[in-house]
Amino acid sequence: MKIVLSIVLFFFFASCNQSPTPKVMVDNPYAPLKSDNDLILSPAFLEKAVWIVEEHRLNLKGSLPTPCNQLRVSYTQSKNKLEFEIYSLSNPELICAQMVQPFDVDLFIKDYPQRGINIIVNGHEVNYP
Repeated sequence: MKIVLSIVLFFFFASCNQSPTPKVMVDNPYAPLKSDNDLILSPAFLEKAVWIVEEHRLNLKGSLPTPCNQLRVSYTQSKNKLEFEIYSLSNPELICAQMVQPFDVDLFIKDYPQRGINIIVNGHEVNYP
């Protein structure tokens, strides 16, 4: 009888646990590339990050130091956070005009749960509009 009760209690408590946060997928055309190893890390100046819940879209606005810099966006997911790092890369062999190059990009996040995950961009939590 104790074994049956133990088994019933085990399954009861196991079913009460929260299900794990699903792995989200980000449509990220600015993901780091293998060829990035030959480039120099540079800043990307992020002015605004907006999470549009209804569209599962993260909008990033900012600027790069030169038109030759390439925007990169990397991300990691932990239990309750989706963290993005925004930066740029430049080729040390190129001579480029020193003028700011604006960017306005969207990242679409698939399989995003309705709640339970905070979006962090460059260390700052993104607020919903």
